[in-house]
Amino acid sequence: MKQNESYIARPHQLLSVHLANVSALTSEFASTVGFRNSGRLIGYLHDIGKYSELFQHYIRSATELIDTEDIDYADASGLKGKIDHSSAGAQWVWKRKTDGISEIVAQIMALAIASHHSGLIDCLSSDGKEIFGKRMTKEDAKTFYSEALQHLSEKEVELSQLFNESVEELAPACQKLAAIPELNPKIQQFHLGLLTRHLLSCLVDADRLDSAGRTPQKSSSWETILQTLEQNISRFKADTKVNKIRKRISNSCQRFAENKPGIYSLTVPTGGGKTLSSLRFALHHTRNHKLKRIFYIVPYTSIIEQNAEEVRNILGDSDPNDPLILEHHSNLTPKTDTEPNRLFSENWDSPIVFTTTVQFLESLFSSGTRGLRRMHNLTDSVIIFDEPQSFPLKVTHLFNNALNFLHYLGGSTIVLCTATQPCLDDVDSEKGRLHFTKRIGYSSEMMPDCRQLFDALKRVKVINSIRPEAYSNSEIANFLDQKFCPEINSQLFIANTKVVAREVYQNLQISVPDIAIFHLSTSMCPVHRKTVLETVKAKLANKERLICVSTQLIEAGVDISFDSVTRSLTGLDSVAQAAGRCNRHGGAKVIGKVFIINASEEKLSSLPEIEIAQQKTLRILGEFEKSSNDFDGDLIGLRALKRYYELYFFERSHEMDYPVKGGDTLLSQLSANELAKQAFKRINNEQLPPYPLLQAFSEAGRNFEVIDAPTEGVIVPFDESARNLIGQLCSTQFSRAETYKLLKLSQRYSVNIFSSDKAKLRDQDAIHETQPESGIFYLNECFYSKEFGIDHKGDGNLSFLSI
Repeated sequence: MKQNESYIARPHQLLSVHLANVSALTSEFASTVGFRNSGRLIGYLHDIGKYSELFQHYIRSATELIDTEDIDYADASGLKGKIDHSSAGAQWVWKRKTDGISEIVAQIMALAIASHHSGLIDCLSSDGKEIFGKRMTKEDAKTFYSEALQHLSEKEVELSQLFNESVEELAPACQKLAAIPELNPKIQQFHLGLLTRHLLSCLVDADRLDSAGRTPQKSSSWETILQTLEQNISRFKADTKVNKIRKRISNSCQRFAENKPGIYSLTVPTGGGKTLSSLRFALHHTRNHKLKRIFYIVPYTSIIEQNAEEVRNILGDSDPNDPLILEHHSNLTPKTDTEPNRLFSENWDSPIVFTTTVQFLESLFSSGTRGLRRMHNLTDSVIIFDEPQSFPLKVTHLFNNALNFLHYLGGSTIVLCTATQPCLDDVDSEKGRLHFTKRIGYSSEMMPDCRQLFDALKRVKVINSIRPEAYSNSEIANFLDQKFCPEINSQLFIANTKVVAREVYQNLQISVPDIAIFHLSTSMCPVHRKTVLETVKAKLANKERLICVSTQLIEAGVDISFDSVTRSLTGLDSVAQAAGRCNRHGGAKVIGKVFIINASEEKLSSLPEIEIAQQKTLRILGEFEKSSNDFDGDLIGLRALKRYYELYFFERSHEMDYPVKGGDTLLSQLSANELAKQAFKRINNEQLPPYPLLQAFSEAGRNFEVIDAPTEGVIVPFDESARNLIGQLCSTQFSRAETYKLLKLSQRYSVNIFSSDKAKLRDQDAIHETQPESGIFYLNECFYSKEFGIDHKGDGNLSFLSI
């Protein structure tokens, strides 16, 4: 093979075409941070190692383009994943470095090219091994650099010019990063690491899109969407005290959209209509500043379901092939980078994206390429964090520094939207605090009168019902039964664990058989939870007596109102969120009652954050009892919540940089990487590798878990639509593009389960792959319950599904 036109990237696509396509797409994606030329260069160089004769023999043999009797035939199964085709491009870039700036640029681009299949590689591992340097000096026989170089001769001048232009692009980026307040060398290294990850994200997404035969989703007309929103808002009636306040909040958000992009807070009491108010801000702000998309980042999938549906009903979203709104619930594709899940993973290119805290953080810090692929779409956007206090404490500094990066370099506007604002701007500045945008004469808060809002929207009273001997599950059921009275016709109980919620529900079925009892948990798929909530809402509207038992999924973003709420002891912020489900619209004749109780049968050893939060809430309850005036007489008011966060953050400040084994932290591994440097010096006589970036990116990614027990998505056969989707995914008749659409639809029928639970279900033959090696699993029907969702005992009451 002598001509470039004889070389293929995959069946039916020439390598030259693939390189050109990926180059153009990567350039387009990277332009949002001013790295257009860098994107063009790495896109073209990323797969030049595929020009090797060995790779060509492999790919043609694997796809039966070479007969087994042909002299060039290769054992494809033995070579799969073993031919290095990414190092050649990385080495080409690295060899072009000269001075300090060009060296930084060269390393950033070399890392992106070398990492586009594996995820970001280490520069220096925690045990002091020089990973990046060895990759850049890897022998020609294994990288096929010389072979690749022969095919670049005609483009040498153009590519060299692109490298020089890439160096020129870095100076403005460095100036933007230097503008971040309180910048120190550690945080600067952290931001350079995020810049590298961003460039890699652009490359990975471009590569996956071209490989799957997909194109980026077209941008929407914000003007048209805004007109639809405003027409709907104009029909909302300000006919009650609460609705008048909601209208005032909405109008304030619209006016605030004129402000420049920045980092802002929106502090609105529960029930204040912050979802639509923040949407109104986001749409006007996006239109005013020509931004690309809007993200809603929420703590629970239940919030995605309701909020996305609410927004969809207002804006309309009728084209399933080009959706305005994406709901990204769960990871149906596994973290391991197999060819199918690389192509089918979600990339967040819809105009409005609803996704979870877990998905957001994984896009910034996880290993592999599945989450990383999405990161670049977070730039040049409005990102709204609903209930940011729900973020795990250990990611505080990672989160703060990432948000500063996304604003100062990525040009995005960040909004923290909650009734219970955490003190993210009041933590250790050396490790990274959040830098809210200051406006001359004004604060960064979008609402000018928070205290007045909280007083005006006070609709409940919190009652401390904790006793020395905690309540058993049966006693909790009795407690709820005794609370029924003329003023209390509907009740909500929120437990800290699924086990307690389930057992209280079962006790209530026995003790109050004449009252409708409902159960909600994350073991149920989104459509299942929605079905239960719709039934509960219908009964509430009919004034029927009922009790709903739930885990904390109902605490935020679920528009539902009960006469009374009982909350198992937890953090004061969660108590405030639970209170938002009581007398939500202010329509009750008497003030709503929220009871706090302590449950004796909760097992919280694996949930230390809840245990610590309980201690701080008990401290606040004691202080409130001594002097309620210090808290304006409101246990869930602004002063009480501020005091709670002071206590909670102070005691746990040492956990905020994400500690890992060996005395290291993720913040360090992604920035200065001091322990790795010390290990390297011990091995190499006090010398350090001569590279600008020395982070342990890959190791940090492997250490990173948003929750201590990671989860994976499983599709459940809840109804006929779910069964049809499972059947279609099990079929081999669908193209990659069609399978991708099916996976999007399947998210509404997926449940995230712990890896240990998944292993148990596999041992019971309860879950199966839709296709061999797809990593996409579905559940047998006898393991799914209409009451509890996934049932690990196989006692589910749905009929058995056989495919």
